[in-house]
Amino acid sequence: MFQEFPKGLCKGGVEGEWRIVLNDDEEADARTAGFSALGEDVQEPKKRGRPRKAEQ
Repeated sequence: MFQEFPKGLCKGGVEGEWRIVLNDDEEADARTAGFSALGEDVQEPKKRGRPRKAEQ
């Protein structure tokens, strides 16, 4: 059985600040304060390979 709450939201990664929310209203308040779930704050992956040569 899936249980959505309680939910842990973090700010600043695993070592940062954590907030436990118990319902939708608390989650909305935490998200406006900059908190998110660990998997959500994934940055765009870096482009791989060599950079292009500058055109002359």
